This record gives sequence, structure tokens and C-alpha cells, in this order.
Amino acid sequence: MIRTNDKEIRLNIDRLINGGHGKEFWSQLAELNPDEAERFADDQILGRRRNSVREFESAMRNGAWSELEWGKFFDRNRWIFGLGLRYQFLFQLRAQANYGGSDYTGQGAQKGDFLHYTLGDDAKFTVLVEIKRPDSLIFQPTAKEQKYRNGVPGFDIEFANALSQVQVNSHTWETGDSRNDENRDQLDRNGIYTVQPRSLLIYGNTSQLLDSAKKRNCFEIFRGQLKNTEIVTYDELLNRAKFIVGEMSGVAGPTG
Repeated sequence: MIRTNDKEIRLNIDRLINGGHGKEFWSQLAELNPDEAERFADDQILGRRRNSVREFESAMRNGAWSELEWGKFFDRNRWIFGLGLRYQFLFQLRAQANYGGSDYTGQGAQKGDFLHYTLGDDAKFTVLVEIKRPDSLIFQPTAKEQKYRNGVPGFDIEFANALSQVQVNSHTWETGDSRNDENRDQLDRNGIYTVQPRSLLIYGNTSQLLDSAKKRNCFEIFRGQLKNTEIVTYDELLNRAKFIVGEMSGVAGPTG
């Protein structure tokens, strides 16, 4: 009996893939060996996700992407938000969603980056996602740093504005377009509801906190006290993506 090792199997599969076969061929292959076909499909998905993680890391390191480019990347890689930070699965409902707030001329509408929803068997709930940049400032630059009472570092105006934006958008969505008859009927039919919607702000990098214990304390206490808004830094999101694709099996503890 001739035995074929895994390496030979992989080479043969690669040749088949590069052969330009149509859907009918792959359907027949799946029928002949469904377990192998499913395993290979999973490997392909995992490989693409790992490539996306490397792209994510490179873009953070180079710092060249605009908010728009980051938005396009996350739209292509919706799985990165797929595992909710509160152990809920998030699915994208719409990119560049309109939350309402326009006047009678249609001007002044509030829009956000992504409208997601949680996944439950019987009820799902909308979640708003806003993104800034990895280099967006959390605190005021050192040269311009202004201390509040007892030396508390001052948040940068960009950070304050971003936080205000997501909270106002959440309120506008809840009281505005989520109650629009057409939107409400469509969402209700799919079991998607809006009740004090949570918002997720992707912003900055924890490297900005390295030079000061007061900054670390201030940032962590502040975001921990927020209601219905979660702030996640880009490096935290990247490490979570690495964990999802198996490139980070755990967190190393102290040594020595």
C-alpha cells in the first residue's frame, strides 16, 4: 500500500487550487472528503487572518494610515471585532451608519464608523464602533501639558472630542433613527433591538502611558468608570486579534 504523507497531500491540494477549477469541482471534492475539505477551508481562513494580523502590526509600526484607511481595513477584517470584549459576538450591521440628528433639510446628520450588533438566540442589541488612529493623543503633549489639581494630567482635546462623539452618537441613535419606523421594522424582524446602546472607541496606544504612573492610573480609572462606552487601544486590539488566530497563547507572567 502506498502511503502519502501530509506534505505530499498539501502539495497536491495546492496544485488543485492553482488549477483554476470551478465551483462544481470543489463541490464534488467536498462530497468525496468533507472532513478534509472543511479542514483545508479552515486553514485558508486562518492563514488569511494571520496575514491580516501582520498587516495590522505593520500599519501600526509605520503609522502611515489615515482614519479612512483604518476604517477600510477593519471593514475587510470584520472578524477582529467579532469577539465582543464582554464575551459577546459582534456582527457588523452597517459601515458609515447614519444615526440621525439631521434637520428638515437633511443637513447635520450624525454618522459613525460601524454599527454592530450582539449575537443572541432570541435577542440581539446594537453596538456602535468608532475608530481613530493609533497615534491619536490620549494626554496633552509634554511641552503643552497642563496639570489639573494635585498634578493630575490633562486629557488631550482630541481624546475628549472622540469620547464625546461616540456618546452623543449613541444617544442620537437610540432616540433618533433606531426609532424610525422603517429602521425599527427592519431591525425588529431580525430580532435586533436598541436599548441604551453600548459604544466602542478604538483609540491611541498604551505606549503613551509608559512615562508616567499618574497617566496610567488616570487613564485606567477613567475608562473603567465610563457607562456604556468601552475604550480599547490599538495595541490591545492587535494583541486580542493575535490571540484569536493563535499567535498569542497566553500572557507571560513576571520572571525572576
